[in-house]
Amino acid sequence: MPEPIIFYDIAGGKFPWSPNTWNTRYALNIKGLPYRTEFREYPDIEPTCKEIGAAPTGTWSDGRPQYTFPVIHDPNTKLTISDSDNIIEYLEKQYPDTPSLVPKGSLGLILAFRPGFGNILGDRIYNLVVLATNQYLNPRSEEYFRRTRESSLKKKLEDIVPGGLSSGSEGSEKAWKAAQAGFDTLASWYDKNEEGKGLYLLGDSVTYADILVAGRLIWVRVVLGEKSKEWERFKSLNGGKWEKILNNFEKYHTVV
Repeated sequence: MPEPIIFYDIAGGKFPWSPNTWNTRYALNIKGLPYRTEFREYPDIEPTCKEIGAAPTGTWSDGRPQYTFPVIHDPNTKLTISDSDNIIEYLEKQYPDTPSLVPKGSLGLILAFRPGFGNILGDRIYNLVVLATNQYLNPRSEEYFRRTRESSLKKKLEDIVPGGLSSGSEGSEKAWKAAQAGFDTLASWYDKNEEGKGLYLLGDSVTYADILVAGRLIWVRVVLGEKSKEWERFKSLNGGKWEKILNNFEKYHTVV
């Protein structure tokens, strides 16, 4: 049995929320690899990455390197990997005897799914939950999140969906309709699979593409609240298809 992988996740609330870090948690849980989670507040992500030798994953608008989670450190190979796409490639290659999330010959296609999925739904999901995400965070991360996001967006978080998500305002309904349109497109992709007979994109087997979708779904559920009227509306989209997928991922929601 390998030594536990160290998995770095973003702190906040009573249950993990970050969609990108959930991509890695799902992969680790599905593969059955031993790991332990180290939670960090937003302001501590950059110094932590520098301390453990994790590479930046992008740049800020001023050209500074940007450090993000997820990151893993594998004591079995002494390697530190940044970014969920890189992590899934690493886990697939390093631990080939675990359940595969990338069917043979499909890596390029599955990685191409991410920007396609992001183009149709990235901003639309973000607009629905960015304020709720901010409110879910601990005080240090909340201040950092609000400051950096408002600087990037050039507007207050409250102004992204004017009137609030459940106000019935023109801004609220516009945000919901945009999300519905994006999920309609995603549902049409899923329905191509064996004429829609399988629950997942490629049928009955979970792949990394499905993990990318589930990571966004659990983000929405966690920050909106499972008993909220906003989640009730969200989970009704496309006849409850997305709730079914997320419910099927429940067995992978272990947090260690």
